[in-house]
Amino acid sequence: MVGLIGILSPLIFSREAKLERIEQMVQLHNFFFFITSMVVPRGTAAPVLLKWFVSRDVPTGAPSSNGTIIPIPIPSFPLL
Repeated sequence: MVGLIGILSPLIFSREAKLERIEQMVQLHNFFFFITSMVVPRGTAAPVLLKWFVSRDVPTGAPSSNGTIIPIPIPSFPLL
């Protein structure tokens, strides 16, 4: 009986280790999902909150976003 437990113990521990790794991957996925899901509400609320607290209009829309979004991916084109 002791020999059987000694033979089966690596299988049991490796299964527990696999489950632990899966749990860690799920936690990491949940963390990144939370961060990325907060981008849209933050980007939507930022101009409104700045207007309320600073009393200054924040430019939004096509002219503003073309000036900021288009230059960002241009340096990454050679890496593609």
